[in-house]
Amino acid sequence: KILYDERETILKGEPDLLEAVVKRIESLPASVVQDLKNSKHLLHKLVNKIFNYDSFIGRSPNGWGAYTLTQELKVDVCPYCNRQFISTYYSKGGKTRAALDHFWDKTTHPYLAISFYNLIPSCTVCNSSFKGKKPFSLSDNIHPYLEGFGQDVKFKTGLKLNKDKSGKLIVTDARTLMGKNKHFKIELVTCGTPDFNRRAKANIKAFK
Repeated sequence: KILYDERETILKGEPDLLEAVVKRIESLPASVVQDLKNSKHLLHKLVNKIFNYDSFIGRSPNGWGAYTLTQELKVDVCPYCNRQFISTYYSKGGKTRAALDHFWDKTTHPYLAISFYNLIPSCTVCNSSFKGKKPFSLSDNIHPYLEGFGQDVKFKTGLKLNKDKSGKLIVTDARTLMGKNKHFKIELVTCGTPDFNRRAKANIKAFK
C-alpha cells in the first residue's frame, strides 16, 4: 500500500523525497524490511517485477528506458570520478551507454530500481568495481544530481621525501613530477563546510 500510494514520488521524486520514502519503508516491522531486502523472498521478487529494471535497461530509444535516459541527460563524463567518458550511442550496428548506478542500491531498495533521481549515469569502474552495493544516503554522501565537489575539493601534489637505509634522502628527478615513480604523491583536500567535507570524504573513500 505504501508503494502504491507513493508511486509517483518513487518514479520521479527528487532525492530528498526518495530518502523520505526510504525512511518510511525502513520504519516498517523488521520482518517486512528484511523480506523486502531478501532477493529470494517472494515480496522482493514481486517488487522487482513491478519496478522492473531489467525491462528498463532492455528498451530501445524509441521508448522510455536506459538509452533514452542517458541520451537526454547528456552527461558525457562520469560524475563520480570525472575521468571516464560515458557517451551514449545506439544503432542497428552497435550500441553503448553509461552504466546506471543506483545511489540507493537496488538490492536493498528494489522499489527505487527505476526511480529517475536514483539512476546516476556513471562509468563501469565506479559503478561495478568500487560502489557496488555500498550503502549510500543523502546524509552521508554527495549525490551528483544535487551537488559536486566544485571548489570545495582540490588536488594537492608533492614529493614523498623517502630515506634510504642509511638515513640519507633519496634523490628525486623531473620524472617524479610526472608521476613516473613512487616518490610522487597526490591528495584530495576538502575545504568546504564540515558537513560537506564529511560527505565528500565518504565519496572519495568509496571511489578511491
